[in-house]
Amino acid sequence: MEPESDSKTKLGFAPWPQFYPDNAVEELYYLEMNYGKNTVNYQHKNNPEYDGKAILRTSFETTKKIKQIRNLLNLTSWAKYYEYDDLDVLRKEIIDELIFTTKTLEEIKREFV
Repeated sequence: MEPESDSKTKLGFAPWPQFYPDNAVEELYYLEMNYGKNTVNYQHKNNPEYDGKAILRTSFETTKKIKQIRNLLNLTSWAKYYEYDDLDVLRKEIIDELIFTTKTLEEIKREFV
């Protein structure tokens, strides 16, 4: 039997005011892209690292954009309609537009045709 100190379970405490607000109607979230790891995540606007550049969205809009970005990262079928020299560069340009503008994916794709 392992000693109790080797347990991986940790217990912590935080008072309710320390939690970020969360609801479905306010624009509380922004997207953060890690191109080195090809991952996209959402962050709360109260994150001290938020620089105000990424567009804030509702939880529904954030989920939708994450799905679109993951499809851009993991699929290549969408790219056959574009002329490009480097698919990674095209992906980055489209993803940056999704993160830093209010344009829809359809609007962005039309600009690259």
